[in-house]
Amino acid sequence: MATLNSVYKNYSSFRESEEGKNWERERAEKAASLKKVFSRRFLEKASDAELEEALREVFSSLWAMFMWVRKEERVQKILKKNKIQNLRKAFLNLLYGSGPIGERLNEFLRNTWGLGIAAASEILCFMEPKKYAMWNGKVGAAIEKLGLEEKFRNVLGVRGKTPPSKVQMNGKRYERFLEFMNELRSELEAISGRAVDFLELDFFLYYVAEGPKPPSKPGEALKSHAEAQYYLLALGHLLGYPTYVAKHDRAKYAFGKMLGEVADEIELPSALRGLKGIRNPEEVDVMWLDEMRKRPVYAFEVSHTTDVAKDAAALKDLWMLKKGFIVIPDYRKKEFEKLKHSTIVGDVINKGKLGVITYSQLLELYNRGEAFIRLLNEVGIKLCEY
Repeated sequence: MATLNSVYKNYSSFRESEEGKNWERERAEKAASLKKVFSRRFLEKASDAELEEALREVFSSLWAMFMWVRKEERVQKILKKNKIQNLRKAFLNLLYGSGPIGERLNEFLRNTWGLGIAAASEILCFMEPKKYAMWNGKVGAAIEKLGLEEKFRNVLGVRGKTPPSKVQMNGKRYERFLEFMNELRSELEAISGRAVDFLELDFFLYYVAEGPKPPSKPGEALKSHAEAQYYLLALGHLLGYPTYVAKHDRAKYAFGKMLGEVADEIELPSALRGLKGIRNPEEVDVMWLDEMRKRPVYAFEVSHTTDVAKDAAALKDLWMLKKGFIVIPDYRKKEFEKLKHSTIVGDVINKGKLGVITYSQLLELYNRGEAFIRLLNEVGIKLCEY
């Protein structure tokens, strides 16, 4: 494959660079850490206290956790909700059970909270890089950039034109995904003339995903209501807000993740319980909560195709908000502007209590926020929590 050949040449040059060598060192250190904690002996023999401390450290190091600004808080929640004995049993079965990997993976996903397919496959890959490949959004994005979408969908049995990065992965599909990755690995071996395991294949795909990205027109990158909700939740995490997603949307997927797992809270904030209005507060698309998780600070209604006026009126009922926002495709912004003259919501718009965020603005907010947080982390500055 000509494209794969040319990309691999650039990748090989990158590996020889100082940055590439740093990537490689980081992976080697991480592999050593995970192999120690998830060894069969340690999982079976470690005390509850020893295992909890070890899991706390390795969970924080998982790439699947990097979207969380307050990783320590997220990790603590995973440990608390799952209980150490349950995690011990879940990892022993996932890594050393006798059943097919698809069945073991499904059982792991059913029985653990907060550790999805990205985290599970990352651990599997580091433990047995010749057998198991990583699945996450970056892998899906790399497959798209390599032009392998159709082949990927055919192998996994995915109908329609769903982009790889948005495919809902489960145990059965993961087994097929391994077939796809094994073929891709064989192609890289033929190009490089040496053995390539799944860990190096992930290194290659990460390089592909992080390379130059094709430009997109404003508002075109978000294609659905759920994708907009995902970015609202992700932006809330970046800024340090606990997040809530609408009850009826928890099982929806965006970019390969279930919204109910991306959100921090599944219970309605106490200040909203019993509140009467046009819309049940449980069904507000996304909320960012205060530090105590008792009251909403900001609330968002995504008007992808729904009535902008009705969504705006629903937010008006949440009187305790600092501000509410309608989130819309760029081409619908004029519909919101007309509401400034509405007898129902005009007053709250003109007082600055109800605003609008276009899809392109939402993506820009997230991308700039992510770059800013990354820079803060690099230099060692933490966001003020007061």
